[in-house]
This record gives sequence, C-alpha cells and structure tokens, in this order.
Amino acid sequence: LAYSDDLNNLLLSMANEDEIVMLEKLNSMYEKIVSFRETYSEDKNLIEKNKIKSQVLKSYYLSNKEDYETAKSDLDGTIEKYKELMKDEDYKKENSYNMNKIYILLQEYKNSISIGNLDLIKMKFILTVEDL
Repeated sequence: LAYSDDLNNLLLSMANEDEIVMLEKLNSMYEKIVSFRETYSEDKNLIEKNKIKSQVLKSYYLSNKEDYETAKSDLDGTIEKYKELMKDEDYKKENSYNMNKIYILLQEYKNSISIGNLDLIKMKFILTVEDL
C-alpha cells in the first residue's frame, strides 16, 4: 500500500512538474524495492548493487534540494560499500568488465556534488546509474 501511495504521489508530482517531490517519491519507491529484494532474493550481489543504486538516487535527490554536504557524505558511505563489494569473489566474476569503471563513476559523481552544479550532477548521475 505504501508503494502504491508513493507511485500515485510520484505521478502527481510529475504532472505538476515538481522535480523535488518527484525525486523524493522515486527515492522512497526504490528504497522499498531494495527492502523487498532483501526479503525475497538470495542474490546478495544484486541486493548490494540495488542498495548502492538507491544511495546514488538519494544523493541526487539531496543535491536537488541543495543539501550537498549530506549528499556527499552519504555518497562517501556508498563508495565504501562499493569498495567492499569489489572484494567479493562472486561479484568480481560477474562484473569484472565494468567494476573499476563503476568505482570511477561513483568518484566522479561525488566530485560533481562537491562542485554543486546541478547540470553536471545530473549528467554524472545518469552516467553512474546506467552502469550500475
């Protein structure tokens, strides 16, 4: 039910062209997806990748609210989680082709948040999420 409410609010915010509310609801929905996967999936690498993607989305939402320090701090934690994931042998086998690329994209995304230019942040966000 909470997911449905978030979806309805997301659609309304899109219709009203309210980007901040849209990102807030999208973030909330994605957090629920991660929670669902944690409960019902046994693929720990997929769960961890979804958590990382959720944190990247959250940092984008925070950046759009101009809360750059929190966004950057959250992303620091996300990068640390990703560094731990990179050590996992199963993850290495499945993702060796773009593992380092994702790490670099996360760093570049964090740097764009430090600069505080929303257009740059948006571009780096898109590039990062596409590879996750």
